[in-house]
Amino acid sequence: MEGQAPQVRVVVGGMDEHPSRVRIHRRAVHRGAHAVQMGPVGGDGGLPPRLEVLLELAVLALGDGDIWVGGFGPRTIDETARRGYNLGSGVAEPFMAALQAHGRDPAQHHCCDLRWIHVAPTRQQAWDEAEEGLHHVLHFYRTWTNQPGTDANGPLAELPPPGQFRATQGIGMVFPFLVGTPDDIAEHFETYRHRPVSHCALEFNHAGMDVDSVRRSMQLFAREIIPAFR
Repeated sequence: MEGQAPQVRVVVGGMDEHPSRVRIHRRAVHRGAHAVQMGPVGGDGGLPPRLEVLLELAVLALGDGDIWVGGFGPRTIDETARRGYNLGSGVAEPFMAALQAHGRDPAQHHCCDLRWIHVAPTRQQAWDEAEEGLHHVLHFYRTWTNQPGTDANGPLAELPPPGQFRATQGIGMVFPFLVGTPDDIAEHFETYRHRPVSHCALEFNHAGMDVDSVRRSMQLFAREIIPAFR
C-alpha cells in the first residue's frame, strides 16, 4: 500500500564477550529495532567503522519485521533471548534454554544455523578448492573480532596454515566447516531432525574461489542433498 512503511527483517551482527563490544552490540540492536522509522544506518551513527562494516546495518526488505541477532557467545545469546529476538548463529540449545530462563516460549522464536560449506565429488577436491578461502574466513574473524575460530578441542590458540588447516579436526567457527562429499554433508543435515533449528544459512562463496567451483558446489548440494530433506 502506498505510503505504508515496508516490513523488514533486521539482521545485526554480534561481537561477544568484551565489555565494550557488548555495549556496542546492544546499541546496534537498539538501532536496528528502530530501523523502520530511522531508515538505513549511515556512518554518522557513532558506531566504530569496523562494526558498521560488519553490520552493514542490514535492513533487508524481506520477511515480517523479525529481528535476528548474530553472535556466538553467552552474553549475546542471553541478551537476544531476554529481548525476545531470534538468533542467527546456530547455537540453538543454549538459546532455547535462555529463552525459557527469561520466561519466553521457545516455540515462538527462531534459530538459524549459519555454516560455511563446500561440496565436491571427493573430500580432497573439496578441500583443494575451499581451503584457502575458509582459512581467510578465520583470519578475518581473528583480526577484526574476538572470535578466534575453533577446532574439536575448543578455541584456536593459533590459526593453522593452509595444508595443516584441512587436517585440523573440527576446524570452523564454533561449528565445523562443512567440506566434503554430498554424503558427508547429508550426514550433517540429518542432525537437523533432532535439533531446535528453524532456519539454515549456507555460505558457498569463500574468498578467492573461482566461480565454477562455487557453482558446482551449489549444484551438487541442490541435486544430491536437498531432495533427501524435502
